[in-house]
Amino acid sequence: MPRLGARTAAFLFLFALAVRLAATAVVGFSTTRFGDARAYLFAASELAATGHYPRLTEPFYFRAPGYPSSSSPQRSDTPSA
Repeated sequence: MPRLGARTAAFLFLFALAVRLAATAVVGFSTTRFGDARAYLFAASELAATGHYPRLTEPFYFRAPGYPSSSSPQRSDTPSA
């Protein structure tokens, strides 16, 4: 399998980022209706409240265990969404 060049990889990354930002802009940057934001916010809230990662956030998605811990300090002083 051929490897991507640095320019091609950078282009693909920037293109994917632009598509993601455009899709988010359509529904609003502060909404939790886009993608799997609700599941991440729930996991971060549970982690902040109980100190434990929730056993289940959504049945169809894998959650990286460290991701909600990066947002739990912000969620600990924020009212529930």
